[in-house]
Amino acid sequence: MRQNDRCCRPHPLKSALRTTLYYTGRLFQLIGMWLLLVALVTAGPLGPSPRTFGLGVVAFGVGWGLTRVLLRWRRE
Repeated sequence: MRQNDRCCRPHPLKSALRTTLYYTGRLFQLIGMWLLLVALVTAGPLGPSPRTFGLGVVAFGVGWGLTRVLLRWRRE
């Protein structure tokens, strides 16, 4: 094995961590979309529940931000 091959290959633990964090972000996006859907479907005459709707927006935003950061990190 040459020394250059060793420095260019990604560390397996970093790769596993990136993959885990990426799919965690996707899971947060899915949970956020589900909460938004539940808030809209169960809405009464006064509109959707602000707590459920807000939690869905926050969960989706966290998931989106996490995947966005990881995708930019992968490109570098």
